[in-house]
This record gives sequence, C-alpha cells and structure tokens, in this order.
Amino acid sequence: MSDLDIDSHQHYGPDAYKDEDVLRELYHEKGLSLREVADVLGVVNSTVYNWMDRHGIDFRSKKEARPGGVSFHFDVQGYPHLSISHGTSTSQLRVHQLVAIAAGADSHKVFSEGDYHVHHINGMPSDNRPSNLAVVRSGDHIREHGLPEGFYGPHERHPDGRWKEER
Repeated sequence: MSDLDIDSHQHYGPDAYKDEDVLRELYHEKGLSLREVADVLGVVNSTVYNWMDRHGIDFRSKKEARPGGVSFHFDVQGYPHLSISHGTSTSQLRVHQLVAIAAGADSHKVFSEGDYHVHHINGMPSDNRPSNLAVVRSGDHIREHGLPEGFYGPHERHPDGRWKEER
C-alpha cells in the first residue's frame, strides 16, 4: 500500500493502464499526477499519457496541477536541476550551485549572473561532490574548457544583457 492509499497495479490488474475508467479515477478523481498513476499501475509515464490521450481524457494544465512542489531532472547538458514551483511560476536551480553553497562557497559569486561559474573539476556535470566543485571566474572557466574567448554558455548573459539565444 502506498502513501497515496492505493493498492498497486495488483489491485487493478496487469492491463489496468488501458482501462479508461481506471485512468479517470486515478488521475481526475484521486488527483494523482501522471507519474503517480504510472507508479500505481506499474508502467512508465508515457504509457499512461498515450492511453489517456487515446481515450480522450483531458490533461490538467500546469496551472491546474498541484501548486508548489519540487521536481528533479537533468537538462540537455547533463546537469541535474531542481525545479521549484510556486504559484504559476517555476524557478530552476542547478544542483552543483546548491552543493557549492552548502560546502561554503560565496552565494553572491555562485549566483553572479556570469561573473563566476561553479566548475566541475573532473568535467562530469552529474558529479556534484563538494570535492569536485570549484567556484572560478568565468574567463578562467572558459579557458579551462578550451573555449574561445568571449564564449557565453546557453544559460549566461552577454555583457549587452541579451541571452545567448537572443543574439
């Protein structure tokens, strides 16, 4: 029995993820997320999504989803992030930044909008041990990675104030 007070897929049967009534009950009546429905039914999120879509079951908008909360994911560059939802907006924090601050780094440097970077010493963006992180000036970080002078990463601002994607 889970903390959601729902007996796992054994209660619903092995093909319950195909059953429109079961999907509606779990998603709309009990208010579970797609991930929670998938966990209860013993399948992956995309299976639940595909069957709900086939049955024409309406999905909740982000605004209707549970307000507040934290989720964890990896971005396209392999950096682990925390997404923190509050009201209708979401903040993204990179885990290595939080670990650096927890290990004693100056938060003003860590969140300096490009003046400093938190560098992964071994080059692995998912290795966030404090001993693998160093707060360095952005120019030094860029040189460390052998990038051309004046390079601005995808999440950094150019001195003219525009994001890389805007230039």
